[in-house]
Amino acid sequence: MAVNLGWGVGSEILAMLVTMTTFMALGRTLGAHGYGGYAAVYAIAGPLITWSSVGAGMALMDHVLRGGEPLAETTRSCLSISLLFGVLSSAISIVAALFIVEDIATMAVVALVVTELLTTPVVMLISRVAQTENDFVRAVQIPMILYTCKLIVVLTLWATGTLTVLSLAVSMLVCSVVLALVLSRWVSRRYSMEFAPGAVEWKHLKTNAVYSVGTTAAGFNNDGDKVFLTARGMQEIAGLYSAAGRIVNLGLIPIGTLLHATHRRFLINDPGRRGQHVRLALRLSGAGLAYSAVAITAVDLIAPVLPRIVGDSFSSSVEMVRWLSPIIAIRTVTSFAMNGLMGLGKTHVRSMISISNAVIAIGLYIVLIPRFDWRGAAAATLLAESIECITAWTLLVWFQRTTDRQADLRQQAELHGAEAGS
Repeated sequence: MAVNLGWGVGSEILAMLVTMTTFMALGRTLGAHGYGGYAAVYAIAGPLITWSSVGAGMALMDHVLRGGEPLAETTRSCLSISLLFGVLSSAISIVAALFIVEDIATMAVVALVVTELLTTPVVMLISRVAQTENDFVRAVQIPMILYTCKLIVVLTLWATGTLTVLSLAVSMLVCSVVLALVLSRWVSRRYSMEFAPGAVEWKHLKTNAVYSVGTTAAGFNNDGDKVFLTARGMQEIAGLYSAAGRIVNLGLIPIGTLLHATHRRFLINDPGRRGQHVRLALRLSGAGLAYSAVAITAVDLIAPVLPRIVGDSFSSSVEMVRWLSPIIAIRTVTSFAMNGLMGLGKTHVRSMISISNAVIAIGLYIVLIPRFDWRGAAAATLLAESIECITAWTLLVWFQRTTDRQADLRQQAELHGAEAGS
């Protein structure tokens, strides 16, 4: 675990460096209005990435680790699912972005979306294959290669004065395609399997849908505020708000590392341990809350430096950061409860929580954003996140107790059967 966390932290530090460098370079080059358009494209595509990336990867791990299915056949099926949904979600996102976002070239939108929803998910699925084989270090190193490529691209374009949304998007599309092809050959050799599309199995498609529906709903909850701001003609405010959200999300990076490193542990069940997933979620949440207190303080203190990093046009983002910083603690506690439900096999419950919460969040955006602009967006986000946290923990405790009672009844029945037989 220590080694895994060490590599995970290294990966997240690199991701943070790439995020900050890209944020600073684009913010200074594009200004708040231009950055708002760039962020809006990601906000539109972001929720749909779960179908081609997160859902496919989770289905792979679920069926191999929990279901004991062969890695090679499951991987080929999940790769086909990833590519299928990558094409469909790319088409949807491109059309939506062209209608909503202003002042971004069509080619830039296409390259950004295809990279996010089609080529990068292939790279991340290869990472999931390594994680499924308990090769966590390799699983972390794969996205680190992608982060390094983006860092090199951003710095090169910025240094040469050629950084635009179009140049960045096209460069990253080329890099992700090349990396996906190279890693496909590597993973085939390392795990003695053919990493290529295969026949789609219904059970994998179903599991992908169960995970993806909930995660997509969570994505709409996380990014819907930016899309609503942009759709109402407040693209500059959306840029400022996105910049504040970017700073707050930096505080969540170590939590993402811990979630990634412990994900496999939630999928392994020990029927003899009562309260297994509640205890694990509580233990990790306690560590996460202790970190969150420090992270929120640090984010609030760092906020005034933001205009110096990305330019004076982002000075209004300082107050936004302080409004949004409690999200670090709320999402931390919610994430471990949701993983506890996953460990109990209640992925459909996870999805229903996320869907219900997305509906609540969208309703709050519709009511609050027109009246209070970004303050309404922040208030809606905090309220919706709090409701999701309370719901997730309530249901985790309920289902854990139900599972424990059913295990006790089975044990008693087995004892009675043994006594009757003797």
